[in-house]
Amino acid sequence: MKMAKAGNNDINAAGDLLVILNTLADGYFPVLGEPDDDTPAHFDPDDRQHLRHLYDLLAGILDRAPGFQLRIIAGMAYVVMYSKNEIIDPDADTLELHPKHVQNAQDAERWRYIRRKLCLTGNGNGACAMQAINLPAAIPGWPEPGQVAEFCDAAIDAAIADDRAAAKERT
Repeated sequence: MKMAKAGNNDINAAGDLLVILNTLADGYFPVLGEPDDDTPAHFDPDDRQHLRHLYDLLAGILDRAPGFQLRIIAGMAYVVMYSKNEIIDPDADTLELHPKHVQNAQDAERWRYIRRKLCLTGNGNGACAMQAINLPAAIPGWPEPGQVAEFCDAAIDAAIADDRAAAKERT
């Protein structure tokens, strides 16, 4: 599912709405910005002037960023949190990227590492890449076919960690 992305006006309007709702929840008179000297301290839901003030605040927010409530609330509830979109980790208690995206980023880092190593070695004609592809048969203790990917990932991760440690020592 796709939805229009919320902009700065939408985010600011949502923030103002949160201020109003939190203020009302605490029983205080809602204001945006600094209250005047004659601003009541508490909100009276039976006072027509208080209700009119609240209406005007809400209408102003809606006019300032039409549709923000859809982009902010529905965008989060029905797009970001929608499990089939696989954006958020369904097993986490906090907002975390879906494990699929974490894995994809790690795989992309591995690929960039291998590409950099293969492109920066040899004579540049792909000979090193071909040797790397054929190398497994020459390595004693190479894992069984079903375990090769995990073996390679672990070896690449170790090489990346070694490169990072060496770079850190140089600085």
